[in-house]
Amino acid sequence: MSPPSPPPLPPSPGYGSRKIDGDSITNIQIKKFWRQKQIIEEEHLFAAIKAAARVRARNLSDEDYKRFEESLDMEDPEIEVHEGIKDWWMKSKYAYLNQPALGSSDSLKRKSFSSYVPNYFSFKPCIPLYATSLNVF
Repeated sequence: MSPPSPPPLPPSPGYGSRKIDGDSITNIQIKKFWRQKQIIEEEHLFAAIKAAARVRARNLSDEDYKRFEESLDMEDPEIEVHEGIKDWWMKSKYAYLNQPALGSSDSLKRKSFSSYVPNYFSFKPCIPLYATSLNVF
């Protein structure tokens, strides 16, 4: 009697064996970026609403204003320190990603263009071609 045959091998992790789950790594990174951007925008909007509420609260009576300030102090004070820094790039002269390279305008003025002419145009054959050299009489 012969021994039983071994079980079949599992498919190799090569081409075509990967399951397609619909989301690539790039799509996941893009979704993560937009989620983070939305969170930042919501925080910024919340800070603007809070600042507007402070302006409106100045018209309240002293007792109401103190209660309002106490309710704001219950939150994390570290967050408020960073709120002014969040939109620094919006207030700068250039956009964050469009900032010109240092010295880019000066480099064009100083750059001299090459006057190189390839030898192909000045090539002269050493033996002139005559009809006799082509065996034509």
